[in-house]
Amino acid sequence: MTRSTDISAYSNGSSKGHGSSWGFVLQRGGVIFKRSRGNLLRDKVFDVELHGATAALHAALSERQTGGNIFILLNN
Repeated sequence: MTRSTDISAYSNGSSKGHGSSWGFVLQRGGVIFKRSRGNLLRDKVFDVELHGATAALHAALSERQTGGNIFILLNN
């Protein structure tokens, strides 16, 4: 069970041809409070999945409240 100080970070990455995109959203208490996305010039979906998860973790660490947990949720 998550607490009101916990952050759930959902990340995603997708690849099509020579373009790849990543994104993430952060939620606290079921409310989205931060999101980001971008593109990479890589054709491996695992690279962009990892980039999205890393970006989500960095963002969550900067937003974490004392005593709060961070949950990184991947769709891969």
